[in-house]
Amino acid sequence: MQYTNLHKINFKKRSEHNKDTWVLFIDLVKAFDTVNRDCLIDVLAKLGVPPNLVQIIGVMHEKVMVKFEVGDATKEFPSTVGVKQGDNLAPVLFVMFMQVVMETVMKKWPAGGFLTYKAKQDGVLHGRDYKTEGDDFDFSSSLYADDAAATFDSREALAEGTETLHQHFVLFGMLMHVGRDGAKSKTEAMFCPAGRRDKSAKIEDDASTRLENIYSAADTSPITVDGNGCVHFCKLFKYLGSFISWDLNDEHEVMDRIQKASRSFGAMNCVFRARNIRYIVKNRLYITLVCSILLYGSENWCLTQKVMKKLQNFHAECCRAMSNVSMYRTWKRRISTRAINERLGLPDILTIIGQRNMAWLGKMARMPFTCQIRRLLTGYLDSSRRVGSPRMTFGRTFVARYAAMLLAHPAMDRMPSVREAIANSMGLYKGVNDDTEYISWYDIALDRKLWEMLTQLMSSENLSFKLKDLEEPVAELKSKRDDYCKRGAAARAAEYNLKLAGLVIPPPPPRHQSTPTPIAPDCVRRSARTRQRSNAGKKSDEGDYQVKLAKWSRKRNAVIKKKELLMKQRRKARSKETEVILSTMIKVRIEKFSSRFWKTKQRKKAAGGAGADAMCTVS
Repeated sequence: MQYTNLHKINFKKRSEHNKDTWVLFIDLVKAFDTVNRDCLIDVLAKLGVPPNLVQIIGVMHEKVMVKFEVGDATKEFPSTVGVKQGDNLAPVLFVMFMQVVMETVMKKWPAGGFLTYKAKQDGVLHGRDYKTEGDDFDFSSSLYADDAAATFDSREALAEGTETLHQHFVLFGMLMHVGRDGAKSKTEAMFCPAGRRDKSAKIEDDASTRLENIYSAADTSPITVDGNGCVHFCKLFKYLGSFISWDLNDEHEVMDRIQKASRSFGAMNCVFRARNIRYIVKNRLYITLVCSILLYGSENWCLTQKVMKKLQNFHAECCRAMSNVSMYRTWKRRISTRAINERLGLPDILTIIGQRNMAWLGKMARMPFTCQIRRLLTGYLDSSRRVGSPRMTFGRTFVARYAAMLLAHPAMDRMPSVREAIANSMGLYKGVNDDTEYISWYDIALDRKLWEMLTQLMSSENLSFKLKDLEEPVAELKSKRDDYCKRGAAARAAEYNLKLAGLVIPPPPPRHQSTPTPIAPDCVRRSARTRQRSNAGKKSDEGDYQVKLAKWSRKRNAVIKKKELLMKQRRKARSKETEVILSTMIKVRIEKFSSRFWKTKQRKKAAGGAGADAMCTVS
């Protein structure tokens, strides 16, 4: 999923900056079974594996025999190529081998295969000025086991890179799957157009028509490889369990997820529609079995109104089925979808997706800046954007929907610092191009606990934590950022250079703290009366503290006992519910079996009675 999100962000960034993308999805023929073992041993030695371990791995792959059993006949033959099937070490060895293959091919990689980007370590997800200075980095390909994808900026670079990859894999004893004699190849290419580029295009045409015109005008004929081989173009490709479309639209992926989730819901229909199972059990089963399938890869979905409507309809249909409420009943009694969700204890589907998005975004923000996906998240290209309204991207989706949902929460009135941070993230990046910086979502996401609280805030009005626990740390972050900004751009640049050089930066002195002055011994002397008064005050304070501590410990013990009783009751209820679930499933099976049994018995009885009547008539 992480690699699929990496490519989706890459394609969206290039489309946002009016750049075409040509992709090659690589498929290898019998990848695990074609690894050259002598080459594998040399690769392990080059990677710095200890010689003793290399020798042991070499001995393990010598004199390997494969045995087949067909009935009573058995056949054995030696295995001299590939990693051992079913061995726990085989995937690790294959990954190391493929890593060396992809690293060595970069020396022959065409110039159009290195896509250049800029990035800044901040929280600007979209809309940044392309002239802003940033750190340059290249992106060429990604590899997950034997599934690889390479990106190019032109068809010529794609054709050159495909031929280079094919020849390079042959050197290592592997073969890329290409189509021959009219057969279609499993290695496929894809063209993702940027959008409207021609100023002479008709303004009346909608975005989809303009994209189709650009796609039809491009050269998407098969690419010739190795003389008589070819690689075909496709409009939809399933990469690591998620669909990638040529127009970068997530509608195909969402529809596929809905179909798979509906099958999972239908398999447990007897449990979800049972009236003697509590709603909390249905809630947990639905989130575990259905939502995990429905929202796989949803962290990077760019949702339009059409796609959102389909997700909401499916979620509402499942909630009505679990609460045993028909569509006619909701219309007749005016039962709202929100009331049904509250009955089940489920939030809206957009809230669930928003929580997953925020959790994924916080994880990306806390990643080291050397990771490619972290750089691409706040990356941009050194080229102007196209004219007109931009297409939906991950940054626009987060800002327009999920940040807006947080700002609309009633608890935000009591948290001005949090409101300011989220408002700065909603396209109001006041410090993007000047020296002044403001606190944004990125500063909060660096603290995991604060970000989890903010994620929890999306789906709950009655919070399990105090708002003060979220407001005070964010206010401290704001004060630190204000101090940081007051030091000026020159001091920040010097600090950044020291960080690059690996030097330790001393912490700044704390604010409003004066240096202690020496006190003369005469000033410390006190009279006996003042000393007695101070000791009496201390004793009274200590007594009050002991009383408060005793009261607090009593309350705490009472709360712990209540929680233990509740946990015992819940365990008993869960055991009963599991018994009810199993009994309902067994009853359904017994009813089906008994109905078949009595039907067959009645048929035999009827057949036997007819035979007796016939015997009587003959006699």
